[in-house]
Amino acid sequence: MKNRIRNSVLFLLFCLSSYAYAQNPYNVEYNEVRGSLKSSDKYKKDFGRYHGFELPLYEGEKANFALFSSDFNARIVLVDPKGKVYKQSEEARDGMVSILTEIPISGDWILYVVGGKNDTGQFALRYAFAASNSLNISSNMDFCSSLNFLIAHAAAHFMMFPVEQLDRSGMELIGKEGKAEIDEKDGSLNITIYEGADENRAKTSFNDTYSRIANCIGDWDSADLHSKNEKEEDILNGKIFSEKGNKDGVKVLLKMIRQNNSTDYNKISYKILLTVK
Repeated sequence: MKNRIRNSVLFLLFCLSSYAYAQNPYNVEYNEVRGSLKSSDKYKKDFGRYHGFELPLYEGEKANFALFSSDFNARIVLVDPKGKVYKQSEEARDGMVSILTEIPISGDWILYVVGGKNDTGQFALRYAFAASNSLNISSNMDFCSSLNFLIAHAAAHFMMFPVEQLDRSGMELIGKEGKAEIDEKDGSLNITIYEGADENRAKTSFNDTYSRIANCIGDWDSADLHSKNEKEEDILNGKIFSEKGNKDGVKVLLKMIRQNNSTDYNKISYKILLTVK
């Protein structure tokens, strides 16, 4: 997906990444840019020193802007097409400020990165947009729709993902016995499809899930995952799917894991783990 931000009237942006997935009915965009606030940038009394970025936004979509800087106490301000301040960030936490909002009207909006009168320094801006059909987990979402929904959100590092809906979701991919959670360390979504002592049931669950993923995911590359031979768990079987021609894109991993008990070797359990990242 082309970077939606146009060249700033104040300085040039360098686009680091942008993802979108063809043939996916869910649309979530993600970009990351880096820039700097300089002493030569404009300053306005009672506002601050600022950079402005023009970008088209569309009615009904949701936007998430997150700005990181260790050099100065930044804030971000979102201005609507009529020139009125629509949203602005709250006080920075650990060098990060953000705006999460729904867009009420289509048009060219401006996002300002703002510092104090004497502030200068580097910053990184991450932003994501989700179409109206990609904001919520619908009830009774079938397997392929569930997978497409997760892939679309993984491309944006789950910045727009409705985490609060996971526990009550109707995703067939998760199932009634499954559980899902986001790993805050690497931003992946991990779904435990089966966990228990029945090895045959685990194998059946793995094979069934693998076949359904392969049927849904289309023309992606696939490869085997090998065991790491760790003391506490072994990967007995594993597959990884990745989009062709996009080595930095979304990965879908499926593992059958044997969980070993370090104190009682008779207590062995199995887990089928699906990871989207």
